[in-house]
Amino acid sequence: MAVGDVVNVLSAATTILNYQPAAGVEIMVSSIIRGGTNVANGLYNGAVWAYDTAAASDTGMLNQKLFITNSIYIRINAAGGGGITSISGIQIK
Repeated sequence: MAVGDVVNVLSAATTILNYQPAAGVEIMVSSIIRGGTNVANGLYNGAVWAYDTAAASDTGMLNQKLFITNSIYIRINAAGGGGITSISGIQIK
């Protein structure tokens, strides 16, 4: 991948989505789709997780900007009931 390329990542049904770019790569995530209710998403470094938990009625697309690297990356909890979660963004470095 190169700077300016679109990044789209889909989880398998009812699995945690961890997306960690390669070393030296930076991604700007511009939207997150949570495929279920009460699905937490946030930044993760492999040990510590800063996250937001969706309310029972909060599903669908979240338009926000998160900047992720190889050391601070994105994690989205599994969506129940066969739900799929995803992210979309662009490579910036």
